Amino acid sequence: VESFGVTAFHDEVNFDNMPVQAARSYGDRRFTGMMMAKVFSVHMLTQLNYNVLFQDVDVVWYRHPLTRYFFNCFIKLSDLIQQSGSHQSALTAVLNDHVSYRGLKVKILSRDDDEFPGGFHFHRRKPFMKQLIEGKKQPYVFHMSWTTNKENKRHFFQQLGDW
Repeated sequence: VESFGVTAFHDEVNFDNMPVQAARSYGDRRFTGMMMAKVFSVHMLTQLNYNVLFQDVDVVWYRHPLTRYFFNCFIKLSDLIQQSGSHQSALTAVLNDHVSYRGLKVKILSRDDDEFPGGFHFHRRKPFMKQLIEGKKQPYVFHMSWTTNKENKRHFFQQLGDW
């Protein structure tokens, strides 16, 4: 990262024992460790008053997102991440709290939504993917979920011209 002119640091206390191998399955010990690292690293940056865009590496933005983040609340639910094995449960809890206490309106999108497609579309909705490649569909974002391992994700993104 530093070779690109970006300042970087390594926090040995919190991140020295990061898994180097891929998780065997969703929610296993390695997967949970990575989810915790994602949340803690973003929390550290937000505490320094940096603005961040938090997303998985297998997400491609096609249009400008209007997004807000809830990491000050999110970090307080690290025990939920440990228990559930994923940051997604904690994020859902934070969103639910904001709905209840602050009147946030949340819309849960169908996996069939054409504006926010993912691996489900790639693997199971070939006509949609053809329209996407032809430029007839213009989603906001594409998340290569429903896809095993980073090599497959990279390969599929290369096929789409997004890697």
